[in-house]
Amino acid sequence: MIFRSPHPDVQIPDLPLTQFVLRHAARLAGKPAIIDGVTGHGFTYGELASGIRTVASALAERGLRAGDVFAIYAPNSPEYVIAFHAVVSLGGIVTTVNSAATSDELTYQLIDAGATYLLTAPECLERAVAAVETSPVRDLFVFGDVPGYTSFSMLLCGSDSMPVVPIHTTEDVAALP
Repeated sequence: MIFRSPHPDVQIPDLPLTQFVLRHAARLAGKPAIIDGVTGHGFTYGELASGIRTVASALAERGLRAGDVFAIYAPNSPEYVIAFHAVVSLGGIVTTVNSAATSDELTYQLIDAGATYLLTAPECLERAVAAVETSPVRDLFVFGDVPGYTSFSMLLCGSDSMPVVPIHTTEDVAALP
């Protein structure tokens, strides 16, 4: 039996996800878009849109292409949102990994998803490094500054002229949870 809502069907626009999320960013540029409830750290819509473009540009320069899988193995943060949308706006696929996962669980997901990029947090780094050794990951990024690893903040520096990538909204995969 099929149950129907008493409310009208939701109209899903034929827009790429990030374009849909940021459709009012210019108008709301100075307004808060995302805030970490614990620390109060966050981004305005203008900062969010700019950060997504800048990180997307940096990831494209590092070789991320449409269809590539990018794993995020970290607790939620405002930067997580920027990373997610930067990847998706390039036609990449994000696989989200529970930050409590063991290195074996992470390895399994990296291999199963075919992830070639991994973003993690300092508190997950030891497990991430162990998982990367036996996975297809070729580039590891870390939120924060950890000597010997590419800091996510480095991706936030530079050009915000990201390449234009055609996104097929009814066919392209955005996320592999």
